[in-house]
Amino acid sequence: MAGSTRHDPLECPSCGCELDCSSSFSGNHRPPEPGDVTVCIKCASALSYGEGLSLTICNLDDLDPHFKLEIERVVRAVQKARDSL
Repeated sequence: MAGSTRHDPLECPSCGCELDCSSSFSGNHRPPEPGDVTVCIKCASALSYGEGLSLTICNLDDLDPHFKLEIERVVRAVQKARDSL
């Protein structure tokens, strides 16, 4: 992940973790926008930003197949990092 941007805290709808930072694959350091996808650093749930930057659990089957593979790779990396703690 090339860059991170801080934003107002948002609650993960899966585990309740407070998320106040997002990272970008592309390196453009911009705040998240509706439709963007993120992964919770605590529970590794894939989440999507909605209107008002609310978070919802993301249905990976709705994503472009290539993007779905990238998100699944990030989910596995978060799970591996979490399990090593």
